[in-house]
Amino acid sequence: MTYRAKKFAGSLAVAALLCGVAAVEAKAAKPGAFSVLDVRSAGTPILTLDEAESLTNLTIANSAVATSDYTVINFQDGGPDGEFLGGNADFPNGSGDDFAILVSGCISVSKAGDVTFGVTSDDGSRLSVNGIDVIIDDELHAARTTIGMVPLLKGSHQIELLYFERTGGATLELSVVSRGKFKLLKAASCP
Repeated sequence: MTYRAKKFAGSLAVAALLCGVAAVEAKAAKPGAFSVLDVRSAGTPILTLDEAESLTNLTIANSAVATSDYTVINFQDGGPDGEFLGGNADFPNGSGDDFAILVSGCISVSKAGDVTFGVTSDDGSRLSVNGIDVIIDDELHAARTTIGMVPLLKGSHQIELLYFERTGGATLELSVVSRGKFKLLKAASCP
């Protein structure tokens, strides 16, 4: 089984989204935590989301693999901070270049509606909900925020965030609009 097929469980907690259109409560395999896979390349540059996916599937050489649990996704290593100042965590494998992160989990939507997500990343990232890409940012760049909206029905939905870092500073934040403002997604429990 590859790591991607394993679908590491993650979680979010959001009471109300954008003008109360939808409410989301995240679910996780481990209560109150996102599960995060961090895979470091063994000298192969990671320049695209496809290469990041290959690395997290362990189909290209890697030098270090770590899994950890976090209550929010707010990582920073060198360079400027992202949108949420302070409270940053180190990446699971620490600092470095040419690595990929895979965060997976489920969310539970209590009321159907549009849900707006944000990913702040340096470098690229892809956010998928139920296997549908909501955010695709397949470029090398300094920290910037990309947003995407997806209509979700009431019930449980799968979420996956793939990220890659080439060189220099590294930032990864996962957020959602709640009451008109972006807020870091807080972990909860999966059913």
